Amino acid sequence: MTQSWAQELAEAWQRTAPRPVKADPKISIEEAYGTQKAFVELRGDPIAGYKAGLTSHAAQQAQGLASPVSGVLFKSVRFESGAEIESSLMGIPLIETEIGFLVGRDVTSPVSRETVSAALAAFIPMVEIVDVSFSERPIATDIIACNVAAAYYIESQSRHDIARVNDVGLCLYADGELKHKGAATDALGDQLEAAAWLINQTLDQGYAVRAGQVLMTGSLGAVCPGRPGNYRVDYGEFGEILFSLK
Repeated sequence: MTQSWAQELAEAWQRTAPRPVKADPKISIEEAYGTQKAFVELRGDPIAGYKAGLTSHAAQQAQGLASPVSGVLFKSVRFESGAEIESSLMGIPLIETEIGFLVGRDVTSPVSRETVSAALAAFIPMVEIVDVSFSERPIATDIIACNVAAAYYIESQSRHDIARVNDVGLCLYADGELKHKGAATDALGDQLEAAAWLINQTLDQGYAVRAGQVLMTGSLGAVCPGRPGNYRVDYGEFGEILFSLK
């Protein structure tokens, strides 16, 4: 089932079609991650990093989970600040304001909140655009299998001291109108805790965590509908990200 489901997901991705949903409570979390890994292999795109999803307690509770979920970031869907992104390539785009980390060295064994900083070179303002177009209402295993709805992500070129990461606050503006505010601690209450969780989860799934990859630790603040327009995320003293959806 894992391979056939992954093939269905890959075909839907190629057609920009809604992701096929199983909504089957008998499918285990382990089977869902196995499907995700097969889907990632079918994409054939170099892995640029990893992402956490459902990092708020409310989001986990809504899906009947006790922890976040994880996925893969692909090299071909990475953009920099100033990007213009074609929204027609997604079914239902949503904008998530986030923080990422640049991995400073290869990581081959589990880390803790206290030791994770040694593996990280800097933190980075980031934005993710997810595509939540599904054939029907998904459950947690559907979200995991489809690579946590990953579509595109935007990476700031500014790099900042990890010691300051939990000080970050942000505001998202769409065509000059404030849409939401967020704080670094919206992801598991602590960015370093979130980074440690993501590294350990990624290693558990059999992936390599390499120097130069990025770790995106989860949505900060509300999720904003990805409508055509011009967007700015103001990270205060840590810079800004500009982008537009066409």
